[in-house]
Amino acid sequence: MHKSMLILLVSMAVTGCASHPAIGIFEDYNEVFYGTAAPQLNIDTSLFVAEGVFSMRGETSGIQCHGRTSLTSIGPPPGKCAGQKGKVSAECDDGRLLNAEWSSESCAVGFGHGQDSNGLAFAFTFGMSKNKAVQKIERYLGLSKHSANLLNTNRNR
Repeated sequence: MHKSMLILLVSMAVTGCASHPAIGIFEDYNEVFYGTAAPQLNIDTSLFVAEGVFSMRGETSGIQCHGRTSLTSIGPPPGKCAGQKGKVSAECDDGRLLNAEWSSESCAVGFGHGQDSNGLAFAFTFGMSKNKAVQKIERYLGLSKHSANLLNTNRNR
């Protein structure tokens, strides 16, 4: 039910891996989710390619979300990472399903948003500092400083 950030792992010999911090927040909860974005990057074209995985963990609740991300379009300008778009699908260990879309500002920075299977909105960034990421996400979600804490209702406990 949390932030999803795309964390793409290298799966092809012709690709490189650049690791970037991923930060996300759910609309109604006072918790930051952290992960790592490692976009699968083709060394020759400097574009994101194929599919990858992502992982995020709630700082307080410890809830974890894991899933896949895929590239859906290579936007303008041609041959650059800026404007590329993708999707994220994940499952959190409390049973929530997460679906999101993302777009890149560069080969290292991007923003995404979506919602969980309960309709709760979330937003996330990759490649930004914590302060910049939190400010951008809070503005996007219109968050209040009086949000509730997220409880870990891990169904596997």
